[in-house]
Amino acid sequence: MSALLIIRFGLLMAILLIRFTSDANQIDIEPIRLQNLLNKAIVYLDRVQVKIDSIPFKYKGEWPSEIVNLKDLPILGSKGYSCYDSNCFVTSSIHNILAEIYLNDPSYRQIPTILELSVENILSFKSGNSFNFWHELRVPENIRNRFTEKNKITRRRSNHFNYTSGYTSCLFNIFNDADDSAEAFRSVSLYNKICKLNGLSDRMVWKPDSIGWVFNKYRDIDRSHINYYNFYNAHGKNTGAFLTWFGNERYSTFLFPERKDHNLPLGINDIDCVVNANVLTSLAEYGEENSKEAKQALNWIFKMVEKEKCNSCGYYYPSCFSLFYALSKAISKGVAVREDVIQKAINQMVNSQKIDGSWGDEIEGNELHCSLYALNALIDLCNKSDSQLRMIIEKGLNFVEGSANIDSGFCYWEGGAFFSVGGIARKSHIWRSRAYTTALAAEALGSFKSNFFQESTPVEQ
Repeated sequence: MSALLIIRFGLLMAILLIRFTSDANQIDIEPIRLQNLLNKAIVYLDRVQVKIDSIPFKYKGEWPSEIVNLKDLPILGSKGYSCYDSNCFVTSSIHNILAEIYLNDPSYRQIPTILELSVENILSFKSGNSFNFWHELRVPENIRNRFTEKNKITRRRSNHFNYTSGYTSCLFNIFNDADDSAEAFRSVSLYNKICKLNGLSDRMVWKPDSIGWVFNKYRDIDRSHINYYNFYNAHGKNTGAFLTWFGNERYSTFLFPERKDHNLPLGINDIDCVVNANVLTSLAEYGEENSKEAKQALNWIFKMVEKEKCNSCGYYYPSCFSLFYALSKAISKGVAVREDVIQKAINQMVNSQKIDGSWGDEIEGNELHCSLYALNALIDLCNKSDSQLRMIIEKGLNFVEGSANIDSGFCYWEGGAFFSVGGIARKSHIWRSRAYTTALAAEALGSFKSNFFQESTPVEQ
């Protein structure tokens, strides 16, 4: 009798397990629910965009971001210290996501007005033929001296970070760079496309005819120097990749930074796979993705994927899957990425998804941001007829939906580690932005809806 009960109990448990597994695989994804979340995310991005100048504290058209110390750091301050930061990169990145959402679906009628403010903000970072990360401001009051006042010194710097010495003020008076320039060049191109689409050619802004020559001047070729981080992580030397900074190398910079001129943060330039992918996306926006220089940069990225260096080759990008996300954007613009590289990226993301639909990260509390990179990349890269991949994507969307902070009129997602100061401090001194992470979520919602649901869903304005 007891044996019969055991058999019956075992059968019951097996049935329940099969039922549970079946239910878990049947994920309820409703287009109207995704649409409502996307609408509320765009409302949030409109609300938090700065609408009035309060220079030098905040600038019209920008989106908020903050610098955060996750650990105690020499020169940079103690763990937990954070401050608001106005910069080109966060604003141009959000601008580009919203512009692509609109170009894919012009029913989001509020987006062009939002972008009209952001594009002017982005252009304020233009210096010469390229763009800087920070505004050029007076030296902070606490470190002004006879030299800075007599020479009327201004420096590229954070408008809120608490510099503790003249040394740090000089050290971080940075050159223009490839990453900000790539995003900003794409921003003006996308904005002008929207103006043209809406018959508003009179509102178009400055846009260069070509941009490849800007990046080609600074490449990892015929160099006697190599950045310590690139050397330690075996990223290669004289790789043909695009360098990050548009400035000359000088070993003594770290000890004796220039007081009047710009500096490379450590005196030696670096190569970053995510920066290179962003440059390729921008080159493709301008129809220049097939140049010899672009192909060499792409081949270096291929090598990083082949050698499984994806989590280290992002010198300034500490979040997992940031390379796959950036590469998926390049592919969507027409950059020819080898099929084996795409499949390796997909396999890595699929195999590392957690049971709750999220993806983990080495930085504590960064799972959502990391998950959004993986989710967006999978949506862009996957075969739409692959039911198994669709299930993985839907699990990820469920996790993202469950992580939303929803109000009656808007919703947002908490910010994660977007980028960092780089090198050994890449997981310690970071930038995060609730607005940027929300833009990533909006991008995922919009891309999934347009890729997997044929019928359009009405947009509430």
